[in-house]
Amino acid sequence: MKEVLQRALGWRLEQSDLSGLTTLRLFSGASDGCKGLWIDRYGPLVVVSLYRSELVAHKKLMVEFLEKNFPGVEVLFKIKGSDQSFQAELNGLSQREFICSELGCDYKIKTELEHDFGLFIDTHAARHWLSEHAEGKEILNLFSYSCAFGVVGMKYGAKQVTNIDPNRSYLDWGKSNAQLNHLDFRNLCDPAQKYLPRHCRRLKEGKDQTYDIVIADPPAFLVGRGDDRLGRKLWPKLLDWFVEMRPKTIILICNDRSFRLGREMKPYFSDRLQGKYALKQLDHRADLKGQNVLALTMQEDYLPPDIFIAQRRG
Repeated sequence: MKEVLQRALGWRLEQSDLSGLTTLRLFSGASDGCKGLWIDRYGPLVVVSLYRSELVAHKKLMVEFLEKNFPGVEVLFKIKGSDQSFQAELNGLSQREFICSELGCDYKIKTELEHDFGLFIDTHAARHWLSEHAEGKEILNLFSYSCAFGVVGMKYGAKQVTNIDPNRSYLDWGKSNAQLNHLDFRNLCDPAQKYLPRHCRRLKEGKDQTYDIVIADPPAFLVGRGDDRLGRKLWPKLLDWFVEMRPKTIILICNDRSFRLGREMKPYFSDRLQGKYALKQLDHRADLKGQNVLALTMQEDYLPPDIFIAQRRG
């Protein structure tokens, strides 16, 4: 295991686009030689996700390796159990909140598993794209969670960002992220599936603004009952609303591995958008892809999301 970890770290040190980064993926499952092992660094905090029970035996070695190569970091384990739920082992953490940096922005990272830490490293490509295109734009950030896209948008000159999320505590978290960066934006506590039809209706009545950029990163599971919890069932409605809204650009992020199974996402999105948008898939940074990206298949426990930029034609 030590050799596998060292090889993955050494390879990353050779990648010029990763030089000096402190928020990145240190190990990417089968691509780096060990299925079920994912290691993310959020500045002073390292999260080790173990999807296979046999990997638990290597915890001590992993801690020693990480502390030796990244002096001062603290390590948290996220372990998948036989019931498919995750448990956290805090490993003597000195605190429950940390600050990490990415693209010149600071983010508050929390260590309770129900929060998913506060920054999805695997959507970095979308934040990087936004940093280069946000200036002067009106941006709608759906399923905003801790408002990372909102922070990037305002940091890089957006006219305004509107963050939409049904969870007020997440929006408050987003506000604290904005304050860390001396920024401000607009937050609305509302489910996207309620906000969007209302917004479309107000657009027809001339009572609402048209957004330049819309960001859609729905979770695989939404709050609700029964099948309504399946986020994948919302995709067709979302895309229909986007056609009606006619934003100039849509950032589409699909992280639902089951939804992608047996489905090519680019033609799916194109068809649902009625051919009115040209789609380009963003490539992930080297740390996300790992040393052998072809080893990441649908049989892996986790896959980085598909990220598309949809530009309105004409």
